[in-house]
Amino acid sequence: MGTSCAFHGAMALAGPFVVPLPEGCFAHPCLVWPILQDILVVPLQLTALWSKTQSDLRSMAPAAAWATVKTAGAIVMMTVPAYQVYGLGASFAGLVMLSKELCNLDVSASPQAVQDRVMGTGDLLIMGWGTIFLVESLVLTGIAPDETILRIFAVLDLLSKFGPGHLLTK
Repeated sequence: MGTSCAFHGAMALAGPFVVPLPEGCFAHPCLVWPILQDILVVPLQLTALWSKTQSDLRSMAPAAAWATVKTAGAIVMMTVPAYQVYGLGASFAGLVMLSKELCNLDVSASPQAVQDRVMGTGDLLIMGWGTIFLVESLVLTGIAPDETILRIFAVLDLLSKFGPGHLLTK
């Protein structure tokens, strides 16, 4: 998570510095790399959240699967021009189902203080992922250049990782 935050923080300040991808094959090449790291980071966030509840980590498998659907949909939305709307739909469906899994997280075996912290962290994760989804969907409207959206995305993604990370380690 630290490398992800450092990557996004540097991008927010200095602009995009990613490996260039061919624009003929990718609709928004500068936005692919920042989203790609979520394939690893979001399951790590979920693992930290589930481990706080002292529940079996196997119960987080559906949430990890929906997180992968959410991220894969966002990547498709940024890469394949013909399937951008389908990628948006898959990303939204993954976000909704992931939010449902987090809201149904069983925290009853944990002390009350841990329950409150886990539920607050879950809410913060859902809000962070929702705002990131909104920024990703702004790409389809074309109202701002990709570099501007990349800077907004980087700042929001940074906040959506630092906030829950701070709550979980506090």
